[in-house]
Amino acid sequence: IAAEAVMKFTRDIYLEEFPDRACMDFRSSFKFGRKTERECPFCAHQLPNPEGSCDEVKRVFIDNLGLNWEQAAALMGVHSLGRADIENSGYDGWWSSPENSRRFNNNYYVSLLAKGWVKEPSVAGNVRKNQWILADASHDPKSHAKEMMLNTDLCLAYTEDVNGWEQLDASKPQCCTWPFAADVLTAVDEYHDGIFCGVNISEGSEHSHWRDPFSFANREPFFEQRAACCQGDPKAKDCGSVTHPAGPAVQHVFHFAKNETYWLQILQEAWAIVTSNGFVNLQPLEDKCEARVKKTDTIMASSSTVPSTSSTTDLSYATSTANTMTTMPTMANTMTDDTTTTTTASMPTTMPITTTTTTATTTTAMTATITMTTTTMPTTATTTTTTTTTTTLPTTTITFTTTTTSRTWTTTMPMFTTMPTTTTVTTTASMPLYTKKSTTSTTTATTMTTPTTTITATTTTTTTTTMPTTTMPTTTMPTTTMPTT
Repeated sequence: IAAEAVMKFTRDIYLEEFPDRACMDFRSSFKFGRKTERECPFCAHQLPNPEGSCDEVKRVFIDNLGLNWEQAAALMGVHSLGRADIENSGYDGWWSSPENSRRFNNNYYVSLLAKGWVKEPSVAGNVRKNQWILADASHDPKSHAKEMMLNTDLCLAYTEDVNGWEQLDASKPQCCTWPFAADVLTAVDEYHDGIFCGVNISEGSEHSHWRDPFSFANREPFFEQRAACCQGDPKAKDCGSVTHPAGPAVQHVFHFAKNETYWLQILQEAWAIVTSNGFVNLQPLEDKCEARVKKTDTIMASSSTVPSTSSTTDLSYATSTANTMTTMPTMANTMTDDTTTTTTASMPTTMPITTTTTTATTTTAMTATITMTTTTMPTTATTTTTTTTTTTLPTTTITFTTTTTSRTWTTTMPMFTTMPTTTTVTTTASMPLYTKKSTTSTTTATTMTTPTTTITATTTTTTTTTMPTTTMPTTTMPTTTMPTT
């Protein structure tokens, strides 16, 4: 509830300057019924460790809380508010400019893309704390407003290598994160006053040629942009690909930077999930609150004080539960006229107080009306008759006779038993063949029997009978008035 109040309050501050932007609405989706824990020792390591980069984002927001990458990236946008302090976390700086850090807006995503960042290892000499600091032309070394990002922030959009296989790590050798200007024009123009890496690239400005998406082919604008984003060094080493960043949520970061309303929508979806995990039977707020205390009219006695006519007379009051009497002092009134005549009047020392009880009787008329309902019976009745007919076909036997004829040809060549050894024989014609043909016939009888077949036919006959309409009369009981005392 405290977090929602802070987001709503700081969003309203932003809307005072930009009233056309989207509002925050937590009330419509709020549900109550959570049990508040006074101590949470088990929560010490449940938030992401920034040194673990996007592996930690995945562990906490996706694996543990059940979000997807879009919702996880949206929830990280709460870093738009506040800052990191060495005394609390070991990290140092603001996630955005100090002015935007008091406004709940999408400047967190704009800063990820429209500013350049380089590594700051061993924050305040602590080798276990490594972060990223602002490196573009807007950086003022003398300013107390130190802007920074953590591994778990920048890893959403960038990687160490161009293939997207190696996650960002601020403890590793130096590199600079920045995108090509033409890819973030909507975010820069709509939410950052046309400023990219501290340089004005709006239409008509000196560096408006950076807006050309084809200027990447021209080496001069490319090196100009790199120098503006990376501490003035046109030869600085890039973190991953400038034109195709490969972080696991890069497309969502670009979307949120260009469309603040969409980010707020996804943020509230993610917020509803993470604030209801582990709870059942949570109840939504009611539109109207019913009175929970019944009003009771109580008549109380009041006391009246009779002022004294003499400052030297002690007034006393006697009270009885059965009969109440008020004791009043004896009063002597002295009247003096021209003839110097004195008249003394005495009043009784006690005055009865009469209590009158009035009983009011109110007669309330109670009207009881009993109405008999008119019932109309249906005018038609339908009767359905079903007839089933079963026909049995007898067993049928069919015999098939098959005759198979087999023919065999035998070829015989002439045999020579004796041939002269001195005779030369020349053959110019084919040798005669002697063929014998034999025929064999086989007759086979095959019998096929069909089983008994039963055929069932069902006939349905519907008969409609018309009945007269019957209406029951309506009876009204007389009105009865009962007195109430």
